[in-house]
Amino acid sequence: MELKIETNQAKRSNKAITYQAIGWVIGNYQPSADNPDCGVLVTPDGVAIPAQLKGRLHHQLNKKFPNYSTKLDLFPKDALWTVYPSTEPLNFLLVNINTLESTGLSSPKLKKDNQRKVNGFKLVGQIESVEDGRITIVIRRNDQRRKGKKHGLKYQPFVLQIVGSLPVEAVGQIWELEVKRQKAKLVLAKGCCVRGSLGKPKLVEHKRENVCTSTKAATDTLPQESKAMAAL
Repeated sequence: MELKIETNQAKRSNKAITYQAIGWVIGNYQPSADNPDCGVLVTPDGVAIPAQLKGRLHHQLNKKFPNYSTKLDLFPKDALWTVYPSTEPLNFLLVNINTLESTGLSSPKLKKDNQRKVNGFKLVGQIESVEDGRITIVIRRNDQRRKGKKHGLKYQPFVLQIVGSLPVEAVGQIWELEVKRQKAKLVLAKGCCVRGSLGKPKLVEHKRENVCTSTKAATDTLPQESKAMAAL
């Protein structure tokens, strides 16, 4: 694991923090029988990851692949999906789709930029804890508007659990992490401190957002090995 630590923070300290949690994963989306917006994304290494279509993407797919929920072969066998990740367990909100031909990933000579993208994630957030080989990072909403003093923030922050380690002093700091998917886990590849400590993060309840619970029908057609991976 390579860690790049930003030593000159003064240049970036006055800029607003742009929180981020986004990734790119190759896979075949298989909708569940009872809800086409929920299903699993089956990756080339046989892992079936619970997934959900973002509303806008659902409408785009309806135009491109009419009745895709009943005609599963309409989808490309594998495509490059842009995803928003959640963890515990790993699951994705699918926000965009590109065919491998359009990205150059179907070519034997993969473009370097696209090579780095596959199974890669970019996270920018505040480090909540670093212990026992696990990093907890808090991601906040950039467009945050208060609903009123009574209700507090409109959007609550959420957390991601990453396999890896950072320096102890990272707790409270803002870090940019490059993360890779390994099976059904997100693993740290590179980290860069972009802002000094903002104080100990306020602990948030570790809830998963946009998680589909109706994936059984979609996994029923998978090989036994993929079903086992989905349960990880």
